[in-house]
Amino acid sequence: MNKLRDFYIKSLTTVALVLAMIAYVVAAYAEKHAGENSWTVILAKAFDWRPVLVAVIAIFEWLIRKKIWKWVHPELDFSGQWKGHTKYTHVRAGTGSVPFEVDQEVMIVQDCLNLRLLPSIGVNFRFSSRAIDIQNDGMQLVYAYHVEYAAGTPNRPLNAYGYEWLDVVNTPEGKRPQQLDGNFAHCAFDQTPVYSGEVHLVRINKHPAKTVGKPPAQPTPPKLPETAYVK
Repeated sequence: MNKLRDFYIKSLTTVALVLAMIAYVVAAYAEKHAGENSWTVILAKAFDWRPVLVAVIAIFEWLIRKKIWKWVHPELDFSGQWKGHTKYTHVRAGTGSVPFEVDQEVMIVQDCLNLRLLPSIGVNFRFSSRAIDIQNDGMQLVYAYHVEYAAGTPNRPLNAYGYEWLDVVNTPEGKRPQQLDGNFAHCAFDQTPVYSGEVHLVRINKHPAKTVGKPPAQPTPPKLPETAYVK
């Protein structure tokens, strides 16, 4: 995220300098050559009025933070919905049964200054992140997490804390990440079993290619028990 924060600061500084130039340099030049009552002078001097200056800077700040960074640095844009697949491959402590696999959908919310992995749910567990960051110039996403499993779920602790690291794969250089592959590891927290394994995320395209004919029927999602948590 440091690269995006630097972009935000430099962009906002540039906006402030340009507005100052318009308010003073351009206004003085236009007044000298076009007269003080010309529309160019009046418009330029408007930027010297504090309410106008604050409003214009606020608009550009929002655009930089929410929109422009995505055009300039698409390779750092992890925002959106992802289809997740987790494969538990090793038991590091306690007694458990491997391998087994779970699926879930996750949502990443991001702007130029903030990055969040929203809580998500799966069968018999609830997943939430504790910290998340972009590393290696956008080639890796890392986060710490907390998983709450439903009471009585076989071979699961009630709570699991861990760490995941995911590399960007199958994505052209300089483009928005489309697939993430990596690993996870639970941390011992006086509860067993402790697992590690593989994690795969694939971006869900909001605008898939159109198909001819009747779309296939969507499967009915399984009904969760009322006491179940989700990952």
